[in-house]
Amino acid sequence: MIFWRRCRHTKSSVDVRRIAIFVLLIALVNKIARMITCVENISISVTTCTGLKDIDFETKLRVNSLDKLPDDITSEECLPNQGPFRIQRIIHQTWKNRTIPGSFQPWMRSFWENHPDWEYHLWTDEASRKIIKESHPYLLPFFGNYTKPIFRADAIRYVLLYEFGGVYADIDMKSLRPLDLFIRKYSCFLGQEPHEHPMLDGNFDGLACNAFMACKKGHPFMKQLIESLPSFYHFPDMLAATGPHFLTVNYKNYIAANPKLDPLNENGVYLAPPEYFFPTMDSVKFGHFRNTCDKGRTLSKIQQWACDSLKRRGYDRQPYAFSCTQHMYYHTYVKLNESRPLDILQLIPIAKLE
Repeated sequence: MIFWRRCRHTKSSVDVRRIAIFVLLIALVNKIARMITCVENISISVTTCTGLKDIDFETKLRVNSLDKLPDDITSEECLPNQGPFRIQRIIHQTWKNRTIPGSFQPWMRSFWENHPDWEYHLWTDEASRKIIKESHPYLLPFFGNYTKPIFRADAIRYVLLYEFGGVYADIDMKSLRPLDLFIRKYSCFLGQEPHEHPMLDGNFDGLACNAFMACKKGHPFMKQLIESLPSFYHFPDMLAATGPHFLTVNYKNYIAANPKLDPLNENGVYLAPPEYFFPTMDSVKFGHFRNTCDKGRTLSKIQQWACDSLKRRGYDRQPYAFSCTQHMYYHTYVKLNESRPLDILQLIPIAKLE
């Protein structure tokens, strides 16, 4: 009887080992399959894979992130107050239709109030699809099959800046002062999220945020972004497929391909310090940042800098006197209060609907 029990136990152990080996083999086969589906896109120098996690993509974001820790910007750079405008004076914003929820109305109106002699364009979902069809029809299969509206909202902004030039701003961006000085100095410039955001979220610095961008019509960087969209289509995460990570990787590739190109050049791109366009932080991240900073010595060099910065400058910051815009971090793809709606022409009488 004792012998039988031991044999039964031994047989059970063998079965468990066989099952474990089988599971490991399945995992290995899946890993090999993922490696086979990986495609190297030479034009943008980034490996794109069909899996949820892409080590090469993350490495690309971290390139040179430790070379120099950022400085606190406390005063405005020299900006010209006269001379020709290098970027078209057009404000572009997008929304699903022409009826604007109450939450966004004061922020959208602030752009018209600070730029009364600029054109203002609101692009609805219908108009966005039309301009894609007319100007970049090869994007339609991707544009139409994105799983969430935020992907399409991301993609269309690159097309608008390339086709028309001007300034793009999310509807949860607030204008604090005119942008005329910046569009006299640069032909293309991007806003950058507060350093602590990418440092504590992803252990890298220099996250270009597509919530606010400005470029002249036909700029080669915007062309690169548009042509890169199909290569990033498979990413299930909006940050990587069309959003800030997509923008940042493409920015790094553009600079790497044009190392001697000055930001002041006609084809240059200026990544502005956060203090100009994204001077405040996203309150949704505060709890996560506190938990991360509690890890102390296990943090990387740049993460330690970020935690020191939070202690030094605080979390709940205010825009600087020289800040041009402020991101209100409404997160429309997570929450949406559509109360007190207004037609866009009631809100901004000069608005053009395409």
